[in-house]
Amino acid sequence: ELNNVVKHIEDNSLSEHNGQVVKRTGSQTQDELHKIDTFSNLTRTITDVSKSILDEQGYIGKVEITNMWGNILRPQSQRAHAPHTHSNNFLSGVFYLKTSDNPSPIQFFDPRPQANILKPRKSGFNFLNSDNVPKPLAGHVGTLPNVGLRPYIPV
Repeated sequence: ELNNVVKHIEDNSLSEHNGQVVKRTGSQTQDELHKIDTFSNLTRTITDVSKSILDEQGYIGKVEITNMWGNILRPQSQRAHAPHTHSNNFLSGVFYLKTSDNPSPIQFFDPRPQANILKPRKSGFNFLNSDNVPKPLAGHVGTLPNVGLRPYIPV
């Protein structure tokens, strides 16, 4: 099943140039993968995990996936996935289907301008008290941070 998901994303990262089909070095699929049968198990897992996180934090309501897409950043592209926000969501996630042997860690930044004005001293850094959270990648990694943090994937 994972191979079908990867194949769908790879097939949708091809383009035509001078009559030849070529792989683009960096691309993004359509943003409604959650509506495609190939992604139904992944979509169901994301919904279940999201509901569990929201229940644990005391939130009520239904989980709705508003968009889901695939990105391919090939090593030869030398492009980073710039810091950005998903402002129409409470949770936002990243799942790596395939990585190189030595991938750059994804990083999450606190986008609030006031976050750097006053900072109490810390006994140590962790996910809950940091304004820059790098997450090393190994194998298939999934993460669902609060959407308040801005994800960034360096080259």
